[in-house]
Amino acid sequence: MKLLIIDDDEMVRSTLRYFLQNNYEVYEAGNGKEGLEVLAREKISLVLLDYHMPGMNGIETLLLIKRDHPGVQVCMMSAEHTPYFREYALSYGSYDFIRKPFDLDEVKAVLKNMEENSAKGASL
Repeated sequence: MKLLIIDDDEMVRSTLRYFLQNNYEVYEAGNGKEGLEVLAREKISLVLLDYHMPGMNGIETLLLIKRDHPGVQVCMMSAEHTPYFREYALSYGSYDFIRKPFDLDEVKAVLKNMEENSAKGASL
């Protein structure tokens, strides 16, 4: 399964890639525009998407992904720690919300749930 990590922090991307590359074919993008370009080229199934990025923020990117690639499962990530922020991301179509700094076991569990949800959607 192909996973795209969209985050302007190279350390976040490389950490996630290192821990997830055995289970996924991992792609990276440093901002929303680059992420959309990867989605246009590759058959991506899952996206981990940061909220705070230069240019397009995560919500703007999420809306474009949902519009142009409706079958792609997206999980928003942010260091924003208000309860409202999670609900905000979910209301725009994020499958789930991961707080930074993240727990890698939580990331893996969320991705597994996203995979299962993606498989259900494909079988409908």
